[in-house]
Amino acid sequence: MSPSRDFSCFSSVITEDKIAHLVAEGFAIIDGCFSHEWATALRKEAVWLMESGLLIPNRTKFGQALLTKPNVYELDLHGEARSKVPEFDALWASDALVEALSCCLKWLGSSVELLKGTEARSIKIQCNRGSGGCFPFHYDNAGPPCNRKVTCLVYLNPDWQEGDGGEIVLLPFLKEAVVVPPLMARMVIFWC
Repeated sequence: MSPSRDFSCFSSVITEDKIAHLVAEGFAIIDGCFSHEWATALRKEAVWLMESGLLIPNRTKFGQALLTKPNVYELDLHGEARSKVPEFDALWASDALVEALSCCLKWLGSSVELLKGTEARSIKIQCNRGSGGCFPFHYDNAGPPCNRKVTCLVYLNPDWQEGDGGEIVLLPFLKEAVVVPPLMARMVIFWC
C-alpha cells in the first residue's frame, strides 16, 4: 500500500453534521478528505493521464447531434485504464468512502442505502483547461437505468486562486446559489 494512502481519513472528516447538511440541503462540502500526500499522488496520476493523451474531449449527445464541450477532457476509469493509475485503482477498490457515508446516513435515520462493491461505483477523471470549459446547469443522474444516488467531486488543484475559475455553482431549490472554490483535497457531495 502507498504510504500516502489513508482510507481512515474518510471516517474522520465525513461527519454526521456534514451528512446532515447533505440530507437537508442536497450537498455537503468536506475539506481534507485526502491527505496532502494522497491528493498529490492522485493529481500526479491525473496529470499523467492527460499528458499521455488518455483523457478525451467530453462529448454530449443531444438528439441526433453529438456536441463536444471545449476544453473539457475526461476518462471513465474502467478496466485497463484503471490498472495504469494505482492510486485511483485503490480508491475505486475500497469501500471506505461508502462505509463512511453510510454510517452517517444510518445515524441520521436516513432510508438511503448506498451499495458496497466495485459494481456499485465508478470513477471519472476530468480536466477542465479553462477558456470556457465547463458543464452548464444539469442533474448528475440521467434517469433509468442509472441508479446513482450520490456524486462525490474531488478537486486536485494545489495552486488554485480566486479568479482562476473552476468553481462549482450549486443551485439549491428556492435558495441562493452556492459557489464552491475548487481547493486541493476538497470533496463536494451531492444527491443525484
